[in-house]
Amino acid sequence: MAKRYGLVDLDTGELYRALILPILPKVGGKWVRLYQDTMLELIKRHPQMRGESMRVLLYLQTIVGFQNLLPDTGATAKELGLQQTNAARAYKELREAGFIIRREGNYYLNPFVYWKGTQEQMKQACRKLIEPSRNYLPLPHS
Repeated sequence: MAKRYGLVDLDTGELYRALILPILPKVGGKWVRLYQDTMLELIKRHPQMRGESMRVLLYLQTIVGFQNLLPDTGATAKELGLQQTNAARAYKELREAGFIIRREGNYYLNPFVYWKGTQEQMKQACRKLIEPSRNYLPLPHS
């Protein structure tokens, strides 16, 4: 329940009664930065993406690890109740569309679309993950 505090107009001395709401706690929980313009462009470029691939993408957005690290296809299949071959097919389609990247045996969300980490780590990841594949969209300006 919010508390009422008396407020005074210092110029007139008039007393006001106001409802002051308590400060809400900081929003906590998991988060990921999403670049909407880049996401929209990738979606427009790949209208064939449907069903399982979109479900896998939504799942990956919600569980992505720090610096965009993703689980392998087997872990995703198990968590979503998919056959491993279907999860692998979804990862392949998401890689081809530019939503995820595979480097050195690991999967990552494309840092030009999503990012989970600091700004400096994002710059480093973009150089490491994207340099070999220049077919990705430029990072939106903030």
